[in-house]
Amino acid sequence: MPEAPAGDEVLVGVEEEFLLVDIESRRPAPRIAKVIDDAVALAGDQAQEELHRAQIELATSPNLTLDELRDDL
Repeated sequence: MPEAPAGDEVLVGVEEEFLLVDIESRRPAPRIAKVIDDAVALAGDQAQEELHRAQIELATSPNLTLDELRDDL
């Protein structure tokens, strides 16, 4: 993780939220417990549980530059 920004520097990152849905009913399905281990195995600490149990988040680390962000993506 980069050092804390100094002065006017800002950190930038990207978060993407995925809603878990039941394939038959197309309704949100609280299945985070069933997918989080596989998601972490694939994406490491970029995969995170959300408060809503039918949602998972993938997030980059905070980055100081767009080049760092591009590499993280």
